[in-house]
This record gives sequence, C-alpha cells and structure tokens, in this order.
Amino acid sequence: MIDDGDIIVDYKPNRPVRSASQQLLLTKPTRTVLAQCSFTSAASNIWNSLPEHLRQCCDLETFRRRLKTYCLAPFMLPELPNRTYE
Repeated sequence: MIDDGDIIVDYKPNRPVRSASQQLLLTKPTRTVLAQCSFTSAASNIWNSLPEHLRQCCDLETFRRRLKTYCLAPFMLPELPNRTYE
C-alpha cells in the first residue's frame, strides 16, 4: 500500500486471526461526519469493502480490469437470447 506518513496504515492484528491475510487497511474511529468524509477514512472504508479477490491482485493492470468489471457489473444487461428473424 501507499504509505504517506501514516495517513493510510495496513491492518496488522496483535494476535493471529483469519483477517490478517486479507490486506485490509486500519480504520481509525471518527467523531464527526466531516471526519468520516476525509480521504483517510473514506479510502480505508472503500478499500476494506472491496471483495478479497480485488484486494489480492498481483499487479495494477489486473486490479484496474477487475475493479472496472466489479463496478459496472450491476449495470450490464443480461445476454439476450439468439433470435432469428425470417
């Protein structure tokens, strides 16, 4: 992950848990709505909400392709049956 002076911090639990290998980011508690909209809070919440197969991508190009598919999947039309017109 990009580390810009502890703005975004990787989640590292103190004891062995199953979530340790999921590449999550630490979400710091916030007191106000304005703080929840900050980059640090919003970025870590959005990253942690992504499916694991996206967070585990090995390179940037694969991540971009899978993220695009993930975001656009709800808007894709189902395949229409093959019709022949006489």
